[in-house]
Amino acid sequence: MGVEPRRIRRCVRVFFAWQDGAEERWLEQMAAEGWLLARILWPVYTFVQAAPARLAYRLDYRTGSREDLDAYLQLHRDAGWELAARLGSWMYFRRPATGTAADELYTDNRSRAQRYRRQLNYMLVSVPPLLWLAAISLQRLKGWGAGVIRWGLVVALLALVYGMGRLARTIRRLEADPRE
Repeated sequence: MGVEPRRIRRCVRVFFAWQDGAEERWLEQMAAEGWLLARILWPVYTFVQAAPARLAYRLDYRTGSREDLDAYLQLHRDAGWELAARLGSWMYFRRPATGTAADELYTDNRSRAQRYRRQLNYMLVSVPPLLWLAAISLQRLKGWGAGVIRWGLVVALLALVYGMGRLARTIRRLEADPRE
């Protein structure tokens, strides 16, 4: 009579920064089906089987020093949130769903806009290095591999600019209606 090993399920999903609501709903549905988020190694989500549960999942984007992060995580633990997974600066929290404001990390649009602004600022910092790499590749690289790298950089820059536009639009929408 041994202990039954936990069943694991892996799913490949791609969500973008402005699709956090859809990602949260998907994770909540997975929990309702008995699969709890255990880890993310983008774009692979790993779940462990558990009893079906009604959970609230919320995502947050946080940067800062280790000490700031420790205080930030403790604040969430004190409010009843468990850190389910982490992907870089993305924090995936969960707690039993109550159907109240306690299920939200951010209770007003201004706070939500600030979170998206942190993401946007991080993306802005990524633009100069990508432009520098593109300039270097245009000058120094030769052959078919150079073309692949150049097109990859172009695609990365276009995706980055598109994502920044989507986040900026989300921020404007939230700041236009600061209540809620």
